[in-house]
Amino acid sequence: MRLALGDALSRRHRVILVDRPGLGWSEQSPDTAAASPAQQAAMVSELLERLDIGSTIIVAHSLAGSVATALALDDPFRIAGLVLIAPVSHPWPGRIAWYYHVATTPVIGPCSRKQLRSPSGCY
Repeated sequence: MRLALGDALSRRHRVILVDRPGLGWSEQSPDTAAASPAQQAAMVSELLERLDIGSTIIVAHSLAGSVATALALDDPFRIAGLVLIAPVSHPWPGRIAWYYHVATTPVIGPCSRKQLRSPSGCY
């Protein structure tokens, strides 16, 4: 999102990019509850509170759409607006792609996620 929107938006607005736990560059939490949209929405709400950010516009893509929606429902006074880009907001009727199954496999899952993030491989 930084390349697609963050850099351009930051020319006129304050932009805060959140790396959801276990995705992007962050480590996956051993606490499986941390993966729930409600728990991640609570973490974003706490972050906004710590940064003293009042009402804000949340831009979310894909599965982060469910996190943004949960945030709007749980903390509505903090949300001035939602911009949801191809959001996951309803149950998916199709199959999950093969690489999601690989990414959640013990031992090879963390390595495969890092390989997808960085062509240099596991580190």
